[in-house]
Formats: sequence, C-alpha cells, structure tokens
Amino acid sequence: MEEFKTQINKYYTAFQKLRNEHTAVTQHLTNSELAFSDVHRECDRCKGYKSNENALVTSLAESENSIIASQQKYAKDQITKCIKEIISVQQQYENDINKLNTTIRILEIKNSALQEYL
Repeated sequence: MEEFKTQINKYYTAFQKLRNEHTAVTQHLTNSELAFSDVHRECDRCKGYKSNENALVTSLAESENSIIASQQKYAKDQITKCIKEIISVQQQYENDINKLNTTIRILEIKNSALQEYL
C-alpha cells in the first residue's frame, strides 16, 4: 500500500507539474494573442495612414496643378492687359504725332501766307 501511495504521490506531483506548465503555456499563449492583436491593430491603423497618405498626395497634386493653372491664367491676363495698354499708348502717341504734324502744316501754311503778304 505504501508503494501505491508513493506511486500516487509521484503521479500527483507530475500532474501538478504538468498543470503548472499548462497554466504557464496558457498564460504565454494569452500574452502572445494579445501582442498579436496589438500588432494587427497597429498594422490596420498603418494601412489607414497609407490610404490617407495616398489621398493627401493626390489632393496635393491637384492643388499644385490648380495653383499652376491659376498662375498661368493670371500671367496671361497680365500680359493681355499690358499689351492692351501698350497699344493704347501707341495709338495715343500716333494721334499726338498726327495732331502735331497737322499743327506744323497749319503753321507752315500761315507762315507762307505771312511771307507772301510781306
């Protein structure tokens, strides 16, 4: 009977040891699952950042294109305005020259008339 008790104690001790190992492995598995869950959640979050990054890059490219188009339109408008102003000044200059030439002819005619009169 003593031998039987000894054998039962050995089995009980082995069982306790296995139970402790099982508890430790279960705890380790739980910790690993939590760590994996955290890593998975971070990975999903990073995927969200990647899609946000792509959206922001696209938006930035569209904004840059819009700014470039606006700058080109502004430059074109300014050039058109300058050309119109140059044409206006040139026409005014030509008008002034024509007026002065007319005045010169009138004065020359008056001068010739006065010279003939004298």
